[in-house]
Amino acid sequence: MKKISYTNNKNAGITLIALIITIIILLILTGVTIKALKDFSFFNKTKKATGDYTNSQKQEENILNNYENEIAYSETKTKYKGKTWNFDYTGGEQVFQVPADAMYQLEIWGAQGGSYSEAILGGYGGYAVGNVKLHKDDKLYINIGGKGLGDGTHGYRAGGYNGGGNATSDGDGNTRQSSGGGATHIALLSGLLSTLEKNINDIIIVSGGGRRWIS
Repeated sequence: MKKISYTNNKNAGITLIALIITIIILLILTGVTIKALKDFSFFNKTKKATGDYTNSQKQEENILNNYENEIAYSETKTKYKGKTWNFDYTGGEQVFQVPADAMYQLEIWGAQGGSYSEAILGGYGGYAVGNVKLHKDDKLYINIGGKGLGDGTHGYRAGGYNGGGNATSDGDGNTRQSSGGGATHIALLSGLLSTLEKNINDIIIVSGGGRRWIS
């Protein structure tokens, strides 16, 4: 009985050792298989496929965003197409905030010079027109020239707002003079025309004023 029992225990031990060896071999083979898959770029290909999908999503999102922006831009252009903004003389600077990216036409007139009488009018101011590309939220600083002064006398008359020439006093009794009209200008910087001498690139358009001199 002891011999039979001993033989059974021996067989069981061999079986257990064989099982352990088999498990070790399987683990080794599994590691080799994973390494082989990595070496054959299986995971890299999966990663690349995932990356391609992500990039494709981003491209679609960019295309959609660009499309939506184009629609918004088109609608904005349609909304403001043909619209006109008028600015009259106020004796001060006015500010216009650009509502949308577009090409704008700017049209300005300089102020008239002072008149001698109702029949003899001061010279008309200059006229200028031009097109310029502007962007949403740009600010335009608008200074509209003031009309010159004159009433047929020989006294001093101040020039019109924004640079109109002054009329000096005259004591000879023969000359009738009037002051000049001010210039009108639109710029990207705030200030009268005389203050923008060093920033002429920021001046978009200018139109000079007129004057009347009677002898």
